[in-house]
Amino acid sequence: MTSELAAVKAELSRVVAVSSEKILKLEEENDVLAEANELLMQENARLRSELEGLKALDVSMATLTVSEPTVPEDLLTPGDGVFTQKEEAVISPAHSMNVLSVSGHVTRSNIIASGAVDKCVKVYDWKSKQLLDTFDAGAPVLAVSFHPQVEYADYLLVSCMDGHSYVLMLNGTELKLVQAFHDHTRQGNVRHIWLSQGLAFATAASDKTAHLYRSSQQVNFTIAKSYYFNGTVEALTVVPAATTEAEQLVIAVRDDCYVHYVDCTTLEKIRLNMNADGIEHVSYTIMDLRVSPSGKYLLAATDSNRHFIFQVKTNVVLRSFYGHTAGAYSQPRALWHTSEKYILSNNEGDGTIYIWSVASERLVHQFKAHDKLIRDMDLVHGVVLTASYDKAVKVWTDQ
Repeated sequence: MTSELAAVKAELSRVVAVSSEKILKLEEENDVLAEANELLMQENARLRSELEGLKALDVSMATLTVSEPTVPEDLLTPGDGVFTQKEEAVISPAHSMNVLSVSGHVTRSNIIASGAVDKCVKVYDWKSKQLLDTFDAGAPVLAVSFHPQVEYADYLLVSCMDGHSYVLMLNGTELKLVQAFHDHTRQGNVRHIWLSQGLAFATAASDKTAHLYRSSQQVNFTIAKSYYFNGTVEALTVVPAATTEAEQLVIAVRDDCYVHYVDCTTLEKIRLNMNADGIEHVSYTIMDLRVSPSGKYLLAATDSNRHFIFQVKTNVVLRSFYGHTAGAYSQPRALWHTSEKYILSNNEGDGTIYIWSVASERLVHQFKAHDKLIRDMDLVHGVVLTASYDKAVKVWTDQ
């Protein structure tokens, strides 16, 4: 009897021990489940909060409408089929080496200036093909520009690969040096432009800097203000003053998704992201900028086989043009036709001129203008001037 009782007690102790162990494990599992449940409740609360936020966003988005930009009627009105294609004059060779730049005189329609790799600025009467004068600039001449105002029409702005710029005066048939500048610190690309009001101009270069110069009554130019960027300045243009806006200097920079605007009265600069979604992604560089004859639009020539038109101080592309070639190492140049119904451009690698209808965005004509690449183009009084690596300068009119 005693032994049986002892056995029962032993079994009872074993059962109690096993049960206690199971209870302990169940309590531990219960704690884990309780903790997991708390986490699930927190996650559930977070998701509910996000859901409420999404519902609110959905309500607000329901009030928005997505639509294509409305293109102004003047950009949708087709031209009359008359555009630049008639070769009026050829000066060949205009220089002993590749011609890099060309400009026409605003009042003396027969006068043109050109600059070349031979380090010379030359002034010609294109009707008689007479060389009037030569200026030794000391370095390849990247840009030449006669002043666009009648009052200052004989002033010629010159910029060179070594960073030097010059203001010259065409006194009759003779070039006179007015002032020399060396305010850019790096050799390479240099762009410039006269302002449309007063005796003032801007230069910009591969030193990532733009300088705006003004003159006194003694025609002594000084820097009014300098502007600094994250890359090489590739393009400059000027938008004339309007009723509600001061004159604007417009600047495009390599590897930069912004177009920069300088108020030429206050000298303050703003920038506008050309990506409509606001991201800072760079998919092209604007290499050339031209303001439309009306002053309302800008024509951008890019290094991604595309030209496009947009309104001043907006980032909405209104017209796009394809079919030519302009890659990463090209120097695209594009011009407005005086009617504002066509645009013209050069082509990478050859001497072809391409012409598009602004209204249809279609290529309407192309022709071989030079034997080699066209490096620069200018428009003055409806006459198009072209400068080429074939050492020639040509004059073109409508037909």
